[in-house]
Amino acid sequence: MKYGNHCYYFSVEEKDWNSSLEFCLARDSHLLVITDNQEMSLLQVFLSEAFCWIGLRNNSGWRWEDGSPLNFSRISSNSFV
Repeated sequence: MKYGNHCYYFSVEEKDWNSSLEFCLARDSHLLVITDNQEMSLLQVFLSEAFCWIGLRNNSGWRWEDGSPLNFSRISSNSFV
């Protein structure tokens, strides 16, 4: 699925977080990093239908896979994050 400058891949295979990360890296891509509320709203429809991993982890504070910090003020109250 394409949205703006982003392309999203939804796998039918169930993997753990690390295996999902390796899968993405092997294809020169990365786990989902949500950049704004509009993107989150668009993806909530897809993310609610299946088990999925996003590029967010708690290593001395919540950070996206790209290294940027999680901005709680940009998260809607009904989000999955």
